[in-house]
Amino acid sequence: MTRTTIARIPLHRRIASASTVGARLAIARELAGLTMGQTSRLLLLSVGTVSDIESGAVPPSPVLVGKMCDYYGAHPHWVTTGERHDTPRMRGVERLDAMDAEDLRALLSVIA
Repeated sequence: MTRTTIARIPLHRRIASASTVGARLAIARELAGLTMGQTSRLLLLSVGTVSDIESGAVPPSPVLVGKMCDYYGAHPHWVTTGERHDTPRMRGVERLDAMDAEDLRALLSVIA
């Protein structure tokens, strides 16, 4: 599956099916609005290393997972275990992701 194909999968399905620490870190990074390049600069890593961590090719150390969670505003329990950590942010993401295009346009017209 290509990166473009993955991006088209609804976020709540990607969250539910993220089976590795790397996949959950990738989702957390995207939710934080950061690119791999921005993340690599924040953590003083190469973009390739960030990519390898997110793809599961290289396991991140517990310290690195903690730093990434801090930067992303992600809960370490979810990142490390995949078990849902119910937060207002996650509930909001799931509600937005489940909305159809018409409802999203209506919401955007109200808040824009």
